Amino acid sequence: MAKSKRSKSVKKMKAIRRETYFKGKEMEKLKAMVANTKQRELEQIANVVTKAKLTSSVKLQQTEDTKVVQKKYNKNFKDEHGQYPIWLHPRKIRKIEATAKKRAKIAKKMKRSKGRT
Repeated sequence: MAKSKRSKSVKKMKAIRRETYFKGKEMEKLKAMVANTKQRELEQIANVVTKAKLTSSVKLQQTEDTKVVQKKYNKNFKDEHGQYPIWLHPRKIRKIEATAKKRAKIAKKMKRSKGRT
């Protein structure tokens, strides 16, 4: 596409407008960004923990929390409170419950048939 006089003049005026309105603001923003990054780096350096301190703190926590209760899931994936785990898909939960109902129904029929004979 050819460069017309109008597009050139518009480009020129935009450059002038940019200089007048955003002259000092852009530099201030850049300086503020640099100051923030320097502050973050200093904080990270201050928070560095040596390996010895870290291992000693972990050992202290292990001695305090000797009993760690883990949830164990049996065939139906329920924990001790009868809740399903968060990671189990609702479709899978419905499937498990449906099979449990079928098993209960079959067991009930078997129980009735044993009582009659």
